[in-house]
Amino acid sequence: MAIRHIDLDLVRALLLFKLAAARSLAFDPVTGIPGKDRKALEESQARRRAALLATLQSGPLFLAEQRRLALAWRDTLGRALADAHRKLAQVRDG
Repeated sequence: MAIRHIDLDLVRALLLFKLAAARSLAFDPVTGIPGKDRKALEESQARRRAALLATLQSGPLFLAEQRRLALAWRDTLGRALADAHRKLAQVRDG
């Protein structure tokens, strides 16, 4: 209510929805998670774990390629800078 331009009817409706949704979702620790939902959750976690593992395993190869690119650019830019210094020295002397 401290935020201006907020529709109070919308806030009330959202709070009522939250209460109704919370009442319908009761977790029973004895029953636990239903088998189908547990299996779906485990599969989802396995996919995430596999994706993270693949990302981590590809890290060294990615870093090696980035190092190679950085060294190539450093060499290219170093030569361009040396050429620019030579031309500047010629202009100053000439």
